[in-house]
Amino acid sequence: MDKIIYSEHGFLFICGRKKLQTCLAHRFLCGCYCIFIIIPLIIQFSSQCFICFFETLILIWIQRWKQRRRRWWWRRRGMVKRRIFLSVDVGGTKTLMMLNRERKILAKKLYKTGKTEFLKNLKKNIRQFLEANEMNEKKIYAAGFALPGPFIIKNKLISIKSPNIENYRVIHIESALKRIFRNLNILNDAVCGAISEHEVGALKNANNAIYVTWSTGIGGGLIMDGKVRFGKEGNCGHIGHTIISDKKRKCGCGLYGDMEAMSSGKSIEKMFDNKISAEKIFLKRSKGNKKAKKIIDTAVEYFSKGVFNGITLLDLEIICIGGSVFLKNEKVLLPKIIKFFKKHKNPQSDSIKIVKASLGEESSLFGAFYHTFKKNA
Repeated sequence: MDKIIYSEHGFLFICGRKKLQTCLAHRFLCGCYCIFIIIPLIIQFSSQCFICFFETLILIWIQRWKQRRRRWWWRRRGMVKRRIFLSVDVGGTKTLMMLNRERKILAKKLYKTGKTEFLKNLKKNIRQFLEANEMNEKKIYAAGFALPGPFIIKNKLISIKSPNIENYRVIHIESALKRIFRNLNILNDAVCGAISEHEVGALKNANNAIYVTWSTGIGGGLIMDGKVRFGKEGNCGHIGHTIISDKKRKCGCGLYGDMEAMSSGKSIEKMFDNKISAEKIFLKRSKGNKKAKKIIDTAVEYFSKGVFNGITLLDLEIICIGGSVFLKNEKVLLPKIIKFFKKHKNPQSDSIKIVKASLGEESSLFGAFYHTFKKNA
């Protein structure tokens, strides 16, 4: 027989033999408890979560706005921030490094470019340079490298294959340097020269021009319609490997008779049987050595021919020449180049201007800095 039992909470239960069932009053009270207590608590909790999330978003937005305002404030007053930039210009014989805090130069130093174990020597020189200035790789905000071409891009990573570094061996430069620097910028050294000369140098107001570096090798950087051009793999304007002669004089890249094989500093040394440096050959010429005079005159003619072809093809207004071979011997070389252009006049070359790089042998170094600085502004 069923019994009526009161629970300790005053709820009515009907006890049977098999199970305990709640009465209608108990169910009604439970429903009221859920509607008036549990559900409001859930709504309140979820609304608080939403408010917290919304407040977090507002705080993040305010923080970013303050950062942008602070940057604008620094720029407005020309004050120096604490970002450190490293710039490296790697040539066939020497490597130049520079440290900047924003636009202020902190240090510069010249190193020899290793003929073997290029990457190992480059890393060693960078480490020595940073340690000498009480720096390390972690303190560098961004690093810009001006490297000799040609460049090869594979899997979105730059490799170099230069005739003047490790005998035209492919060097996976970007993958190696990315392990050291968080922000990395790699450009062709001649393109860097064009950037700096166009930014603050001899090509500042030029719309269509070429920067040619005449050094251990020969390279070029192109400015068209007021902009520096980079090309498919960063080799735009690389005039050094255009063929200008039928002579079987071999370039380090494997071509015969290209501009670099016929007139670069390295080829001048080869024509003198690799016994002395290009600098000493020019010195011998000044002392009346006939062999040195003939070699240099031949090199100038081929160099002028290559540049002339570039002018005719691209319809340029100004040529800017840099590089150690030209800058150290400007008084000898520039009149001969001008003479060649006067002798071979055409509508494109008639009004051409030929100037030397106003930033000297540091054109590529400053170009690496300017491009890296703008990229990370």
